Amino acid sequence: MSRFSTFITVLLTSAITIALTVTVSRWWLVAAVPLTALCAVGIVDVTQRHNNILRNYPILGHARFALLAIRPEIQQYFIERDHDGRPFDRDTRALIYARAGEHMRNSPSAPNSTSPKTSSSSSSTPSPPPTCQRSHIASESVAHNAHTPMTWHFSTSRR
Repeated sequence: MSRFSTFITVLLTSAITIALTVTVSRWWLVAAVPLTALCAVGIVDVTQRHNNILRNYPILGHARFALLAIRPEIQQYFIERDHDGRPFDRDTRALIYARAGEHMRNSPSAPNSTSPKTSSSSSSTPSPPPTCQRSHIASESVAHNAHTPMTWHFSTSRR
């Protein structure tokens, strides 16, 4: 089954219902309008460049996002909880994916890197996530410079 089969089916069904609307009865317009709207969604999905799921699975990719939106309700009654996953639970996987995406955007070797160009030698060091707290290992009286060791403390509790 092709990944574009849903899109092709909607295109053909829309064309057939439009032809039936023109030739047989205006009541076919009830089916032709939603199918034509789905065709427009599919065309936008195929031509956009920022979401691979929608580009590779036009129309059907929206079903994935709809199911992700109601995931907590489904999970509450039918599937395991967030922290039962193996080898990584859902929250840990989401954090790993987010950090990997952030690393690829800030990597100097990444194509179309959006990281700002700076003249300091610390520009190759990845920046910390905005939710972590920075604390100095050295005493507070020492002025902060590039050689002051730092540690990052991440909160693992859910908020």
